Amino acid sequence: MTDDELWNIVIEGAKAKNPMAAACNVSHYNMVAGHAYGILDGLCLTVNGTCTTKLIKMRNPWGISKYNGPWSAGSSEWTEDFKK
Repeated sequence: MTDDELWNIVIEGAKAKNPMAAACNVSHYNMVAGHAYGILDGLCLTVNGTCTTKLIKMRNPWGISKYNGPWSAGSSEWTEDFKK
């Protein structure tokens, strides 16, 4: 399955309000290995009308740890234009 096909599944599932989940196999950026995360939505950040970055909004059902990697809350990737 291609990245685009997977992206379409996320977007269509979110539109249809179908519950989805993702698992993390390796601990990194404060995500827990062997733990499931709920997929809430997908977001495509655009520059001049072209999608440049695809993000997946996820929720940790345990709420114990918080993702702290690229595109996390407060990270430098969030320019003023992307925040809008």
